[in-house]
Amino acid sequence: MMGAVGVDAEGHKHVLAIREGATENATVVKELLEDLVARRVNGDQKRLFVIHGSKVLHTAINAIFGNQHPVQRCRAHIAVRISRAVETAPPGASANEPGSLGSGMAR
Repeated sequence: MMGAVGVDAEGHKHVLAIREGATENATVVKELLEDLVARRVNGDQKRLFVIHGSKVLHTAINAIFGNQHPVQRCRAHIAVRISRAVETAPPGASANEPGSLGSGMAR
């Protein structure tokens, strides 16, 4: 399952769309975003998209809404990725090596 949640000017969250499927499925992601546009979510208004990190999500956002909107990875998902890297890192691993502890923040 995946969903789109919007936050209004007062900080209240609203479920905008829900789809069955994986965020790695380009067709499902594109359909969800196209549904938002069809239901008059204005693509010309500047928006911040917060995603879990799927490249498919980022690509679909750019395709449907344009690349003028900032896209941010969810900090909770970044923290989980770093925690897993720490747990599985070999002794003496450096946080500066590609694919290691510190690289979770850059993706």
